[in-house]
Amino acid sequence: DAANLAELARVDVGDTVYSVAFSSDGTQVVSGHGMRDFSIERGAIKVWDAANLAERASVDVDKDVRSVAFNSDGTMVASANMCARSALLTACRSQVKVWEAGRPDLAGSLTEIASVDLGGFVTSVAFGSKGTKVVSGGDLGIQMWECDTYLGSLIELASVDGGGDVNSVAFSGDGTKVVSGAIMGAVKVLDAESLTELASFDTGSEVTSVAFNGDGTKVV
Repeated sequence: DAANLAELARVDVGDTVYSVAFSSDGTQVVSGHGMRDFSIERGAIKVWDAANLAERASVDVDKDVRSVAFNSDGTMVASANMCARSALLTACRSQVKVWEAGRPDLAGSLTEIASVDLGGFVTSVAFGSKGTKVVSGGDLGIQMWECDTYLGSLIELASVDGGGDVNSVAFSGDGTKVVSGAIMGAVKVLDAESLTELASFDTGSEVTSVAFNGDGTKVV
């Protein structure tokens, strides 16, 4: 309960939970999972009923799921599927994927509808307010993607250096801006269309998470 932080529900998942997010209507929660043992490449994405944390749908993947996000109407989930850092010295490739989560005939499952392989690691993803754009962050900087479900791919629209390896990205509520936080301490606010920098600040220490307030006028 947000008023007093009284626990309303709990579920034991038995592995590491790297990321959680609500759907915009508050009825669903999505979680991204990975194994505690970095020698094992395996993870999962799970969708839960927000009222009681009953599992609605899930899918197993072959990498840690470091970040998850719903699109605006809760019918799709984006995920950042990342190799363990020890495995990045090999041919392992991280991925950004989009999954269909809202069709009644797919109850119990998440179906992959678009993906892209990346040469480095990816730690954060977010959906834009219109539901077709996905932003990702990692050691390749910040990348903006168009989700093309017909082709089953994510098409890169723009990319920019994030001031070091990027730990976190987020859209503003209206989808016009992106904020990023980097391991070297940089916080950047970018135009969501072109990824042109609008503002930046060096915190002097690692930034692990960023977010906009409701009207996009403040960043935490």
